[in-house]
Amino acid sequence: MNTSSPVPSRLLRRVEAAQHIHDKWGYPCAPRTLAKYATVGGGPRFRKAGRYPLYHPDDLDGWINAKLSDLVTSTSALAIAKARAVQGPPGGGPVGSRSEILPEACRSRRAATRSKQGTSPLNGPIERSEVGNSDLRVALARSGAPCRAGGSGHV
Repeated sequence: MNTSSPVPSRLLRRVEAAQHIHDKWGYPCAPRTLAKYATVGGGPRFRKAGRYPLYHPDDLDGWINAKLSDLVTSTSALAIAKARAVQGPPGGGPVGSRSEILPEACRSRRAATRSKQGTSPLNGPIERSEVGNSDLRVALARSGAPCRAGGSGHV
């Protein structure tokens, strides 16, 4: 006997599941995307009936809902919220300053670039760093934290 959740009256095939996501949530989703997620993971839960994947509408809705961010009023507020979620507040208290939000790799690079030439609105005098952007990207990739210190900010 199956002890998992009860089967609804209608499960959706992959094409119908992608259409459900688009119609209900306005999120572009192709059946091939769901097929890829079924292989590599990260997609909505599904059942199989022989070779056919079947999706419950509630599982599709839950998957999309998990992908949505909290409500924000600007993209910078979204970046701060993501940084807080990734890093968490130091010492368990609220995050109060930008330096508490920046990943360690960003702070290290800022410290390495200080000198007598030029000025920075955040840190005072700076000069060109001997630490390259590729070094920063490697450090950020290892930490998994977002950073916009130098370069494009993309890892």
